[in-house]
Amino acid sequence: MKRQLLFAITLLLLVVSAVGMTVVAETSVAVYVLDPTKAENGAKGVLSQGHWVGEIPVRLTLGTKTVQTLAYCMDPDGTLNTGTTYNAQLSDVTDNDQWKAISYLLTWNQPEDNKAGALNQVAIWKLLYSTFTPQSWLNGDLANSGIGLADEVYGRDVGRITDRFEWISPVTGNMSALQAKLGETIRFEAQLTTASGVPRPNVRIQFSAVINMQGVIIQLNSTYVNPMVTHTDSQGKARVDITVPADSALGATIEVKAQTRCHWPGLYLDLSDKNQDLIVVDEVFEMTTTCNLCILAYIMVVPESPIGPIAVITAFGAAFAVSYKLKTRSKKH
Repeated sequence: MKRQLLFAITLLLLVVSAVGMTVVAETSVAVYVLDPTKAENGAKGVLSQGHWVGEIPVRLTLGTKTVQTLAYCMDPDGTLNTGTTYNAQLSDVTDNDQWKAISYLLTWNQPEDNKAGALNQVAIWKLLYSTFTPQSWLNGDLANSGIGLADEVYGRDVGRITDRFEWISPVTGNMSALQAKLGETIRFEAQLTTASGVPRPNVRIQFSAVINMQGVIIQLNSTYVNPMVTHTDSQGKARVDITVPADSALGATIEVKAQTRCHWPGLYLDLSDKNQDLIVVDEVFEMTTTCNLCILAYIMVVPESPIGPIAVITAFGAAFAVSYKLKTRSKKH
């Protein structure tokens, strides 16, 4: 304990009063700050002239339940001490451009190393405080790269767990099927909207496709799936061109997938004006919601002469079989 008190790393993070957040819950959470430099606590970040920049390992207690998780600071001028317990209130996040960008960052930039964790932290400071000026203790390269990351994600958004994600062309409805000839290119179009039908623009969409030829399943590359990553337009739409390989076996089935995910921090930890506020990374105490939105479509490879609507019905049935085989195979691996 003495070692922790002496160490007392100054933890940075950025005040959000300018963002106009309001407290929506009076539930008190006890926040115990762990040492981020200890590998067993799982935090990714770096020390910059004695200041920690990156994920903060914390132990949260709400009622009788205690969980350990990671968080990012919100005020670069605020401080927290390791080995100390703070009382916090759960406060509501504003659904604005700053928090949309932070959600995009948390969704798609999960840090794989210490530098990435530090860059995420700097980016969050910049996003929450547009006039953010790097402190003298903050490494110059780290500051510039983090600010660049903030600029990169600003204007982006993520889906929400209640959103509607669906095919609108050339098929409608999840797991629909159609026919195509060898070498033919088909443009698929998907749309993401809110539950009330308002388009959700600037959301990252990943496209992929696999072909099943007599039980042999092959992942198609960007030659046949173009683009593999895109963002929804102002109408919440995203498009991909799928080309049937010219050497496909007749009767082969291609599964086309459109997918996105979300990590939305609906609440943050307000530790009062004298201390640091925190954004929790994991889905604990319903502070953060995550989702994985996915839709499928199927293509049956047919000869030059159409083989009629019965084939579409057959393809639809085969689609379920392919899906089942894929899931089974992935479990084995």
